[in-house]
Amino acid sequence: MSLFKNKNFTVMWVGQLATIFGHRFSEIAIPLIVLQLTGSPWQAALVVVCSQIAPLVLSLPVGTTNIWIIAGSLLILGATGLLFRVSFGAMVPGVVGRKRLVSAHSYFEGADALT
Repeated sequence: MSLFKNKNFTVMWVGQLATIFGHRFSEIAIPLIVLQLTGSPWQAALVVVCSQIAPLVLSLPVGTTNIWIIAGSLLILGATGLLFRVSFGAMVPGVVGRKRLVSAHSYFEGADALT
């Protein structure tokens, strides 16, 4: 039986595919749009840099920012990313079963490669 006959797995896989595709598309499309609009490689590069640091800057509290706030924010962002990856990995066996775990992870890697 194909894993894609399992509705829950299909929803998980399509969600991962859409998320990865969206991130990869943004990484390519936004700088190209800026380059086309401005004609300036420098401004396109600035947009790329800003998009990479925006989550950090926006997560910092308003007011005085010091190294401890930055370090704490990065710790929290890293921890939440880790918790997501661990919880997602823990959900997969419940959705597809242990016997099909390798196949499921191969499909997720395929979604990453596809995007």
